[in-house]
Amino acid sequence: VVSLGSLIQGLVAWYVIHRFSSAILLKSAKDVLVFLLGGGIVTCMIASTIGVTALYYHGVLPGEYVFSTWLTFWLGDTLGVYIITPFLIVWSMAKWKKGGVKLWSLEAAFMAVGFLAITWISLVKTYPLADLFIPLSVWVAYRCGMHGTVLLNIAIALTSTILTSFGYGCLVAYFPDSAMLVLVGFVEIIIGTALIVAAMINERVDVR
Repeated sequence: VVSLGSLIQGLVAWYVIHRFSSAILLKSAKDVLVFLLGGGIVTCMIASTIGVTALYYHGVLPGEYVFSTWLTFWLGDTLGVYIITPFLIVWSMAKWKKGGVKLWSLEAAFMAVGFLAITWISLVKTYPLADLFIPLSVWVAYRCGMHGTVLLNIAIALTSTILTSFGYGCLVAYFPDSAMLVLVGFVEIIIGTALIVAAMINERVDVR
């Protein structure tokens, strides 16, 4: 039943994206919004609802854990879609442009240092400065486009999930009982913001 829910979810997401978007290329802000909403937030409710309902109906899941389990399923599925799908699309179809290569050696180093610094401050220590990932994501989206954006999204998701699961970071200090759920929601906001900014920049470049 859980697998059936995932299958239905995938088919619905495919229909919604192709119905309301020109193509799954993430080249425009509209495409990204359709992907984030239609391919993620909304359709990911299908598998979580069917799966949790089946577990509850068969007595596997107690009633008091229905909502928390559903929320975990939903956020987890959505995060997976937001991370993996853009990476596969961008890196399988797009090509690097030679014009920006000279900027990368120095600028990429600053970006890496910024990422490590924010990770250390907010995810290893307990300073509530994880919001700094948002301007970093916007910077990477502006300078590196979708290629750099999807890579940074993966890096943020992996490092934050691993460190939080081991009890590090400000989220564990402020939300000891729900740190992972808060983290997933926060990471999804960062990913969505970065993808939209990168898509808007792509639109400006195409116009020029």
